[in-house]
Formats: sequence, C-alpha cells, structure tokens
Amino acid sequence: MKIEKASHISQPVQLSTCTLIDTYPGHQGSMNNKEVELYGGAITTVVPPGFIDASTLREVPDTQEVYVNSRRDEEEFEDGLATNESIIVDLLETVDKSDLKEAWQFHVEDLTELNGTTKWEALQEDTVQQGTKFTGLVMEVANKWGKPDLAQTVVIG
Repeated sequence: MKIEKASHISQPVQLSTCTLIDTYPGHQGSMNNKEVELYGGAITTVVPPGFIDASTLREVPDTQEVYVNSRRDEEEFEDGLATNESIIVDLLETVDKSDLKEAWQFHVEDLTELNGTTKWEALQEDTVQQGTKFTGLVMEVANKWGKPDLAQTVVIG
C-alpha cells in the first residue's frame, strides 16, 4: 500500500501489512483479537480484546498509534496480559547505517534511552525476505516517571 499525501510523511512510503501482537510473551493466540487499521489504513495489525484506541481519549502524535488496556481486574483473559499494558506503534525515520540490524539497534538504543534505561536484552532477532527486512523483540525495565518503585517491563518489537 502507498501513502500519497500523509501530513506527517514528506515523501510517499511503501508500507506492508504487519502483525504485531502474535509475538508478545505469554501469547497463546486468540480468535477474539480484532484487526485494526493504523495510519489511515496503510498498516493493519490485531489487538487483544479490551484494548482501545488512545486517540479517542487524548491527543496522540502523528507518528504514533497507541492502544491502551481497558480491562478490569475481575475480567478473565487467557492471553498472558494483565490490566496495565499499552501497545504503541511508532514510525521511525531511516538512519544512515551499514545494515538493517545496525539500524534496528540504533532505534532500540534511542527508545530505551528515552525510557530512562540503557540496559536491554534482545529476545529475538530475525532477518527476513532475503535481507530486506529485520525484526527484533527487546525487553527492558523502565522506571515509570523516573521512579524505581514504579519499574515496568517494556517489550520493544
């Protein structure tokens, strides 16, 4: 799919369908996941039941799509998630690096630094489609609002 005139993208960009949720820890697969369109339909993914589009609640930057968990403690779900998760999809700019893995590491280090941590662990790394795409899954512990007593595990994919 091609974006011709998106306000936050200066030139047309080729985007393909992606699925984000199939790789989160504890995921058992769910027929209840719902497909959602991101960035005006340029990308699609699935989100678990109980997650709502944060843009219906607050302003979200043009480069992000955010889904927040609206589940309550008394609700039961068998997908390994609890009640405090958010799903954030962020468009990243191309960086001048020698290969896809190096570019991916650059972005991960930038995101973890923004989250207030420099320690992260790569859980999975894959080069796909004859070296034209690189995917990875990273876990870090970040202090919410900079407070160690509010540390959270963050998964970056």
